Amino acid sequence: MKKKGSFNWRSFTSFMMFMSFTIEVFTGIILYIVPPGRVAHWTNWRLLWLEKSQWEAWHTVFGYVFLFFGILHLIYNWKPLMHYLKSKVAGTVKNKKEIAFTIIVVLIFTIGSIFEIPPVSYVYELSEYISESWENKESSPPVPHAERLTVEELSKYIEMKPSEIYETLKKAEVKVSNQNKTIEEIAQENNMTPSELFKKIKEKTGKSIELKQNSENNTPRRGYGRMTLKTVSIDLKIPVEKIIKTLKENGIEAKENETLKEIADRYDKTPYELFEIIKNRI
Repeated sequence: MKKKGSFNWRSFTSFMMFMSFTIEVFTGIILYIVPPGRVAHWTNWRLLWLEKSQWEAWHTVFGYVFLFFGILHLIYNWKPLMHYLKSKVAGTVKNKKEIAFTIIVVLIFTIGSIFEIPPVSYVYELSEYISESWENKESSPPVPHAERLTVEELSKYIEMKPSEIYETLKKAEVKVSNQNKTIEEIAQENNMTPSELFKKIKEKTGKSIELKQNSENNTPRRGYGRMTLKTVSIDLKIPVEKIIKTLKENGIEAKENETLKEIADRYDKTPYELFEIIKNRI
């Protein structure tokens, strides 16, 4: 018999399970609608004062918390649970139709998810649609994850020399303490977002900044991100099997019907980085 006022670990476990489940549902809904990483990082996107990466971290941590306390809950309630299951198993003979229907429904959702079959596929297609709706001309970086590039690296993708970019930043009164700093780091030092920094560059140049479309610097032409590996293989005249093998050797699992953008987002890379792996290592 427990002493009055003593700490009840079983109740604590139940409360933790409930709270972690609630947090998992809440953060899962938020992550369902967040913008793509390239937009979130470029604009310093936040919701309820939290960045996308913070929402992801919160969701992941409490996924493990829920798992831990779920196991603990099973341990605390092992005997009544086994008794309950035995009584249910004994009564399943009367519920054959319900069991069969349950298995069918689970199989439908499983197969629909794996092979992207409508209407199951509409669930994550809706998420992608909502996610992409955050993106517009102002919120889009010149190249995906441009905030990770240094000024010199950025100049390889746009029609501006590093010296021109530095001069433009100077005119915009943007301080650059180190030329090895990324666009994101320069923006943070000047209390602005990467998109605001790039906007200042565009405003001070007095002209539109065009993307380079030059194969000499291994930069893919615009639209590669939406191409599937199969299409890329045809365009580069490289067998798709060889491309998939090369990506796998670099720790990247991919299928021929996936786009470079889909693969890149999954591994927190840019389509340009994948293109360089394909182009330079085959």
